[in-house]
Amino acid sequence: MVAIPLIKVAFQKPVIGTIKGAEHDFIEIDGVRYAQNSDNDFSGADRGEYLGSVTDGNITMRVFSVKGDDSGRYIYALWDWDGAFYVREN
Repeated sequence: MVAIPLIKVAFQKPVIGTIKGAEHDFIEIDGVRYAQNSDNDFSGADRGEYLGSVTDGNITMRVFSVKGDDSGRYIYALWDWDGAFYVREN
């Protein structure tokens, strides 16, 4: 039982950013802020490469690139079974 969490942590990329806001409205990665955004043409099927995880100390979300977003403006964050898109703020 103890080995499963250790294996999971060993193979995940490190924490790359933080979650902010009362409703997890923002993600900050390397000083770049992303705001939760549902006004886009992507779906959960557009989840791309795993980038790492973000946390607020209580909740950890896995962060993915978005297939079809050549500009890199969007990321997809997944918390358990619930996912959301975030757009880079200018």
